[in-house]
Amino acid sequence: ALVLCRVFAMVTIQRSGFILENEGKVLSDSYQVEKKTLGQGTYGSVSKAVNKSTKVVRAIKTISKSHLKNVARFRQEIAIMKMLDHPNIVKLFETFEDAKNIYLVLELCTGGELFDRIIDQGYFTESGAASLMKQI
Repeated sequence: ALVLCRVFAMVTIQRSGFILENEGKVLSDSYQVEKKTLGQGTYGSVSKAVNKSTKVVRAIKTISKSHLKNVARFRQEIAIMKMLDHPNIVKLFETFEDAKNIYLVLELCTGGELFDRIIDQGYFTESGAASLMKQI
């Protein structure tokens, strides 16, 4: 058993190899997307969705290609997201694309926005801010 542990310790797995790029596939074939948006940003919106086959709940970030100034740079950001694996960074699971939009299938984070937390509390102590930054 000790020998096997040593062998496994030398194996590294690239997370990016597990991110599905659903080229040519339609998002609605795989996910039931709620009409209500969870949030809105400069480039698009985020909605809650359920995978039709696994019933797993995810967040779908819809990015309008017409709002992207540099599509190549955005694709580079997606490539970086594929490599990230940290408990405090939202995980990317799949991507879809059509003529108008790029869709990112992400981990659904239900803890709320940091900004809203700051507004609700009114302030953060230095130790509270340090604790949050340590997690990031």
